[in-house]
Amino acid sequence: MHYYTHKAGTNHIDLAECQTRGIRVINTPGGTADAVSEHALALYFATRRKIVAMHGAVADRDENGENLWKRETSAVSKMRMANSQPPNSLNQEIVGIFGYGFIGKRLENLCRALVHRADRLPFDEVVESASVLFITCPHTCETINMIDEPEFAAMRSDAIVINVSRGGVVNENSLVGALQAGKISGAGVDVFDIEPASSPADSVLLSEYSRDLNLVFSPHAAYFSAQTILNMQNKMREHLENWIAGNKIDFVV
Repeated sequence: MHYYTHKAGTNHIDLAECQTRGIRVINTPGGTADAVSEHALALYFATRRKIVAMHGAVADRDENGENLWKRETSAVSKMRMANSQPPNSLNQEIVGIFGYGFIGKRLENLCRALVHRADRLPFDEVVESASVLFITCPHTCETINMIDEPEFAAMRSDAIVINVSRGGVVNENSLVGALQAGKISGAGVDVFDIEPASSPADSVLLSEYSRDLNLVFSPHAAYFSAQTILNMQNKMREHLENWIAGNKIDFVV
């Protein structure tokens, strides 16, 4: 039996069971690199500039029909970071990228054109020195809760975390705690521990504890673009041609 669906990763598949049942599995790495890296940057800008909060400052009105902007004549105070300073500009940012596959490398190229530094350093040094942390690594036994309370405690107060990898790599409870305590300045999240995430029962990120925090969400949609679909289709065609030709060297199991 052969079943074909295109995905960038295999963490959602029971590979051992597939092997037992004789089901061959191959993924399509690299097909989402452009879209996910660009989406990661979109989450960065939205988080650093607090776009959602700024939208609310204009769109949300009280019983008198006035928004925050009208009441206070300026809403820029809502843009301040956890250290009470105005938001960083690009030339002030130091970028760390955890995960150096197709997405991480593409993101590195984009960041080098935008920000002050995009260095490759040991894990602990990145955690301590970066003002922007992009998480693009796969979900494995080694990366579960890779970013947890000790990492948040070591981060800069102006740091923001952007997770476009998989749920479980960043501990959601610790992330909310770090934001509440002002240990970091914000987070952009495309992935959740339980998906689809719809309520606090699925994720603490959607609970009352995260209300008014500098959190920007998207529903595991970073991969979606016209180029991604084209890449996946081309890769599927290549895999099928290889299968017919007896070439199975790229199969996971």
